[in-house]
Amino acid sequence: MTSVTRYTRRTLPNELADYETWATFDATCLSTDDRALYERRMHALRAYLDGTLTETIEHTYGIQSGELLRYLNRCVAHMGDGHIAGWAGLVKGFRTTA
Repeated sequence: MTSVTRYTRRTLPNELADYETWATFDATCLSTDDRALYERRMHALRAYLDGTLTETIEHTYGIQSGELLRYLNRCVAHMGDGHIAGWAGLVKGFRTTA
């Protein structure tokens, strides 16, 4: 069984921490509700990586710290092509594992 590394903003390697370099995702293909959810998750994760307190993020975006960590790890998960999932990791129903 392989072990999977779970990151926080403190343990995330520098090469993964720069979310500006992550693969983009065109959210215009999503329904209005799914696009709103995606954008809320994206803004919350950016705030988290920029150092905003998790309590503030929870109050502002309604996303708890455990969810933030799950989203972070989905975004930096390595896909079959060797690249990380990027912002697509925030899309409802997107699979990061086989």
